Amino acid sequence: MSEQNSKSPLILIVEDDDSSASLLESILTREGFRTALAINGAQGRAQAIEVSPDLILMDIQMPEEDGLTACQKLKSHPITATIPVIFLTAVHETAAKIKGFAFGAVDYITKPFETAEVLARVRLHLKLHLAYRDLVETYIYKLQQLTEAQQSILPHPEDHPKAKFCALYRPLEEAGGDFFDVLPVGSDIYDYVVADVCGHDLGSSLATASLKALLHHNPRTLYTLPESLSIINEVMCGVLTKGKYLTLCMARLNRMKRKLTLVCAGHPPPIYVRKDRSAAPVESHGDIIGILPTISLETKEVIISPGDRFYIYTDGLIEKQSSSSLQAGIQELTDICAHYHDQPLPVAVPSIVRRLFPKEAPPEDDILLLGVEI
Repeated sequence: MSEQNSKSPLILIVEDDDSSASLLESILTREGFRTALAINGAQGRAQAIEVSPDLILMDIQMPEEDGLTACQKLKSHPITATIPVIFLTAVHETAAKIKGFAFGAVDYITKPFETAEVLARVRLHLKLHLAYRDLVETYIYKLQQLTEAQQSILPHPEDHPKAKFCALYRPLEEAGGDFFDVLPVGSDIYDYVVADVCGHDLGSSLATASLKALLHHNPRTLYTLPESLSIINEVMCGVLTKGKYLTLCMARLNRMKRKLTLVCAGHPPPIYVRKDRSAAPVESHGDIIGILPTISLETKEVIISPGDRFYIYTDGLIEKQSSSSLQAGIQELTDICAHYHDQPLPVAVPSIVRRLFPKEAPPEDDILLLGVEI
């Protein structure tokens, strides 16, 4: 490898002809580029993984492994997939050129080499590649900021110790659409909210932030749960972009009155587990939020006892390939929640998720499980 400035782009030359390789190396090093050399496709691929070049110049016709095969393998490898490949070819190799584009090449340089053409094509594709890489890095940074912002608006058990809750939220991508909150209403009265915004993009994340603001702005002591959700629906209809909507479950726990009130807006039913480990979903039917200006909601009430628990979750926990239907997924979750009822809540919640999704069967959607101790 040449010893130019380590900040200059590194170009890997994969060429079995010594004179061609030497000429290319001379053209590039005189312009300040760093170079690395390989004599066939297999060696070139190994070099690419080792040195991470910014660009690869690859001959098509080589012994042992030709350029087309090597390019195809480079594009299927996670470390080298995004490295641009320019083929080196004779003018008459038209069929190979067309096939090369299909295999992932970005351009061709014809033999015999012209210095001006080599430098023009190399610089063009380096600029495109570096701009693309900068864009990806910027996007990753923004998504990391978004993830941190999302996590920062979620409550923690130490924020509300009397609420006696534990939650596990695992977004599928950086920008998740699931959301939960715990809101004090009065003395020993709390609202627990779980929502699922369709999608995993920036719009979904912004919708969760809007929902957070709405929940905290709404004076909860003045409104019933259906009234609160109707207000949220009216606002979200104006906030959500076309095609966006959300499902939501809100539970108001009043320990003094020993009553749990539940309302679900198109959301899967919460699961109630009694002290004796009997468990069942609490069905509460209602319209999803963000599509119609007015919605219909059904209120359910449960008489509670100390030692009971309830769980609110998003559909990522119950929509699994192993489940024959949504109801089968709900029943499986219900049985597992009952199974772990003797465990402390901070142990039970992650145990339930691990039971549903062992390491060999990762989830296919955002997953959120919120457990509450009566």
